[in-house]
Amino acid sequence: MPLSLFKLFLQVLTVFFSTMTIIVLYLTGSREKAQVMVRIWAKVVLKVSRVKLVVKGLEKVQNRMPCLFLSNHSSQFDIFAIVAALPFHFGFLAKEDLFEVPVFGEAMLRLRNLPIIREDKRKALATIKKAISNVKNGTNMVIYPEGTRSTTGVLLPFKPGAFHIAVGTGRPVVPVAISGAYKVQPREDVAPRPGTIQVRIMEPIDTAQFGRRDKVKLRELVYARIKDALARAEDG
Repeated sequence: MPLSLFKLFLQVLTVFFSTMTIIVLYLTGSREKAQVMVRIWAKVVLKVSRVKLVVKGLEKVQNRMPCLFLSNHSSQFDIFAIVAALPFHFGFLAKEDLFEVPVFGEAMLRLRNLPIIREDKRKALATIKKAISNVKNGTNMVIYPEGTRSTTGVLLPFKPGAFHIAVGTGRPVVPVAISGAYKVQPREDVAPRPGTIQVRIMEPIDTAQFGRRDKVKLRELVYARIKDALARAEDG
């Protein structure tokens, strides 16, 4: 599909499903039911782009929720993949400008996604506190601890924010390795290619064993697990 056509398709689809998400949430009051709209949106994008999704390890998080899912990020298709892969409601920690997109931004807020403003330490700290509160109150969260999208497909160093949240919640941290998305679309100015994306959900890590002084140790452990899973996926 040509890039211009894909962008138009994505815009129209996003407005439609964002609207449907808001309507379902208004009528039912259920974020779980509203999340179904978001999941369909992601699956339609993957289907039309001729991308096959392979999910491994989902059974590892059954009866362990709420959890904090920490994943690598190298393509916007990471987002479609993890939304389609996780069959339950969760919120993202996402860039502030996404919340300014009409309709889409409103849907994100209502589903307990949180904007992160790195340039403003006070607001960033407030977001971290809100994320901790949301997880403690039963909302799963997905965070990309690299803090930005890798432009080379290589795993970047992790920033500390996600691990402040992890230790603060006391809930399990679930490393997630997404492979294949960079090959599908390395940049948003390149048309997506058909391919396969694998979402590998790893064994949850009990954060109760990590104190506030152990955040670096937790960060290193999650990084090592994701890096190893990505290497194994690359080797086939």
